[in-house]
Amino acid sequence: MKYVFGLLLVAALAGGLWWQSQEPSKSQGMSAPVVSVSVYTVEAREFSDRVEALGSLRGNESVTITANASDTIEAIHFKEGQQVEKGQLLVTLEQAEEQAQLAAAKADLAEQQREVRRLEGLVKTMSAAQTELDTRRTALQKARFKIDELEARIADRRITAPFAGVLGLRLVSPGALLTPGTAITTLDDVDPMKLEFSVPAALLGTLKTGLELRAKTASYDEPFSGKVTVIDSRVNTTDRSIRARAEFDNSDGRLKPGMLMTIELLRNPRTALLIPEAAIVTREKQHSVWVVADDNTLQRRILQLGSRQPGWVEVISGITAGETIVRANFPRLREGLKVTAPELEKVAAGEAS
Repeated sequence: MKYVFGLLLVAALAGGLWWQSQEPSKSQGMSAPVVSVSVYTVEAREFSDRVEALGSLRGNESVTITANASDTIEAIHFKEGQQVEKGQLLVTLEQAEEQAQLAAAKADLAEQQREVRRLEGLVKTMSAAQTELDTRRTALQKARFKIDELEARIADRRITAPFAGVLGLRLVSPGALLTPGTAITTLDDVDPMKLEFSVPAALLGTLKTGLELRAKTASYDEPFSGKVTVIDSRVNTTDRSIRARAEFDNSDGRLKPGMLMTIELLRNPRTALLIPEAAIVTREKQHSVWVVADDNTLQRRILQLGSRQPGWVEVISGITAGETIVRANFPRLREGLKVTAPELEKVAAGEAS
């Protein structure tokens, strides 16, 4: 029994020695792990600092069409949404009484003119006094003033467009009694459109006429481009802001007065290196990225960052254009780790061919 136990012990020790001798060779035969990542090639792009503010659109010219006289609407000469020209007739009020008075005033004017001519002849022959002629001349002048007054009253009953533009909704009906100030419709010159907005007065040094900006509205997906045209002469003492106005081309008529827009001011245009924000690794107030070296191993680079845009960061120093970085950081990455990516494989295949 002791003999059998001894043989088993010797066999176990021999097996252990053999396993230990084989383990290093297995470890030596295993290759280092390769991690698959998504990469981005750093490139220089056109870049500008951006400042956002809210603004409200208004027409180049805007007015509410109202009446200057009290009377009944005789006729409406426009359609809602119609494009009209300056001076185009929109509404006619009842004017029969004024027309009758005008006809009588013209008849009186003609009578006064005849009387003045007659008296002028009599005065020359000393058959009439000069004072009588002067009185008739005064009456003649009053007759002219009366015609001017009636023509003005009739003109007030012909409501016209003060400038070219697009009409809004009709707010009155034929036969309605209008009084001064009653709204009839709206008129807007909508090309170009004006956008009024406020920004902190601290930006006054960079806010200049001619500065390009972009504005977005919830109504459309794409932004609209415009330029600053006017900057207010005063800073608001309550919130220390400055008002400005920009103009936008609206030849397609998509922008409407009253629309709320988010303005994006573009300043300090330059060429800059931009990288995805997700690629940034932040540790103890230091910002870095993982750079993929020529042998596909990772190198950690400390960065100096500049301005930010949604999803992107400007790099001042730390990397150069053409270098490849890991697009999104995750915990398994470390210095010297070998990585692979579909983009790297395409480059390698291209070089091999």
